[in-house]
Amino acid sequence: MLCSDIALIVLALPLISTLRGSPALDSAPFYAQTKVLCLASLVAWAVVFFHMRLYSFPWGWTFAEAFSRCFVATAFVSAVAITLNFFWHAVISRSFVIEYFAVIFVGSVGIRYFLGRGLRLPMFNKMKKRVVIIGSGRTARELDQTLAKSPEFLREVVGTLQPYSSSSVVKETESDFSTAVSIPLSTVELVEVFKQYSVDEVILAIPEHDVREIYDLVLQCRRNDVEVSVLPPYYELYTSRPEFIDVHGLPLLSFEKRSQPRHEVFLKLLFDFLGAVLLLAVSLPVVIPAILYLFFKKRQVFASETRCGQYGRPFEMHRLNVARHRIGLSRGEHWLDALSVTEIPQLFNVLKGEMSLVGPRPEMFLRTKHYSEWHKQRLQLRPGLTGLAQIHGLRDAGTLDERATYDLQYMLRSSVIIDVALLLQTVWVVLGRLGQRAASNSGDPLVPPARQAVNKHQEMQEPNYANRS
Repeated sequence: MLCSDIALIVLALPLISTLRGSPALDSAPFYAQTKVLCLASLVAWAVVFFHMRLYSFPWGWTFAEAFSRCFVATAFVSAVAITLNFFWHAVISRSFVIEYFAVIFVGSVGIRYFLGRGLRLPMFNKMKKRVVIIGSGRTARELDQTLAKSPEFLREVVGTLQPYSSSSVVKETESDFSTAVSIPLSTVELVEVFKQYSVDEVILAIPEHDVREIYDLVLQCRRNDVEVSVLPPYYELYTSRPEFIDVHGLPLLSFEKRSQPRHEVFLKLLFDFLGAVLLLAVSLPVVIPAILYLFFKKRQVFASETRCGQYGRPFEMHRLNVARHRIGLSRGEHWLDALSVTEIPQLFNVLKGEMSLVGPRPEMFLRTKHYSEWHKQRLQLRPGLTGLAQIHGLRDAGTLDERATYDLQYMLRSSVIIDVALLLQTVWVVLGRLGQRAASNSGDPLVPPARQAVNKHQEMQEPNYANRS
């Protein structure tokens, strides 16, 4: 993919020059400066390419993901080029540079979007390994879902085996644990099933099991030309980068806990502060009418609630006085909730250092006191206005395990650049949510039918913001 980006950066210059009718590339001054511009762009792109892992999308090859990450990458590279152009007093106009990077941006998004879709075409099926996952529970399920949304690994999960009951389960449809048939757990019979399904690779995702039985299974797979891979069961994998160490033939996996360097902590604090100030200024034309509307309707504009912050410290989370998804809300209140305008006062929590722009959503202490040690890892981060779980549709849905999985994945890869990309995706998600609610034809057009069905249950579970001060 880097080769495609390099070709795009190089070919964009003659393309823009031809379309604009700029001086020919064989003109000495123009050629020299465009050469420097191209080289600077290539170096800057290579840096951001590997830093942002633009060759892989662990959270799915979606258009929003490609758009946001390529936008941030192109903005960084163009800033470098424009700065160089300014100090060098180049004859290349800034409009030429802007158009040049606009082409790079559109091209880079297109490459990733169509590559992600192209790898799912039937013509690539012969290149994919047919994989069976042996394991159960969270580890196996997470591996199955990750491979399903990561076509770059060229693996198709055709089945899962659960070795903890009297019968194992082989699923027949991709990424669907509900469609399955039962077979006995026997090494010989398993190998026959692998032949029947033309399995190329077996991945072991087993927390614990009879070592002898697994040893026999591995030997049988190797004798039948079936590759065997092992997924370590330790969930420290989500908050540490694994490192393989070969100790004279003995394979060791090291899970060193990731600690943010001080400069990254400072940059995130600075980004949160400046971002909160900018967002407050930009949102004033929307917030002021919302405040006036709620004042004349309820008199009480703001509400707050005690939430669990970083390291379990309590703080008062602010919001507009609109109880989310409640029966009897006015149309205006539904619009405020749909556009997430009710969350804007939390920018003051960001300015006070209690929250971040991006991070795990803060939860009530009633929930956090039931956390396992694995769940408690998400409390190492400051809670955020938005987060990885929210842009994947877990704002009002999903289990605690699903939300924690995304939060810990973000914890492993967090950086200011990733934060900018996630903020852009949040805008995309809000607009998509608004469109879905506006298109709903049952009940209130701004409230999804599924949400209307659980309103009564949620009224008994959620605190009433209207009674908070």
